[in-house]
Amino acid sequence: MDSPPWDALRCGGCEQVFARKRGALPRCSRCGRSGEDGITIVGNAQNPHELQAVIAMANVPQELRLEFAEKLPRRTVDPDFEFAEKSPLHAINALRESADDEGQIERDALQKAITRNRISASPEQIAEWAEAEGLLLREGEGCWRLLE
Repeated sequence: MDSPPWDALRCGGCEQVFARKRGALPRCSRCGRSGEDGITIVGNAQNPHELQAVIAMANVPQELRLEFAEKLPRRTVDPDFEFAEKSPLHAINALRESADDEGQIERDALQKAITRNRISASPEQIAEWAEAEGLLLREGEGCWRLLE
C-alpha cells in the first residue's frame, strides 16, 4: 500500500503543527518558516479529513489531549463514499461520460455512468466529492456543470 499523501509536521520555530502534501517543501502556516530544518513529522493521513483531526489533536496541549479526545464525536465512515479515496479516476470517468456537449450533467445520466463504471457510490456522493475537488458546479437539484 502507498504511504499516506499528507504529513502533519511540527515547526521547530513556533511549535505549531501544520500540513503538507507528501513531497512538497514544508512551510509553517503560522510563522512562515520553510525548509526541512527543525521540522518533525508528528503524523500522516490518507485524506484531508484525517489530516484535520491529526493536526487538531497535535496542537492541543499534551495534558488536555485525553480529555479533548473523549469529548470529540466518533467519526463514522460511509464505506460507499470511500470510492473517492480509492478510485478517483473511475469517478472522473463517470462524470465525463455523463456530461453532455456543454458540460451539463443530469442525475440520471450520472447514475447510468456510475453503473457502467461499477462504482458503489450514489450520484450525490460523487457530485459532493467532485464539488469539493473543484470539478463540478451545482446548477440545481440533480444538475451540475463539469468545470474541466
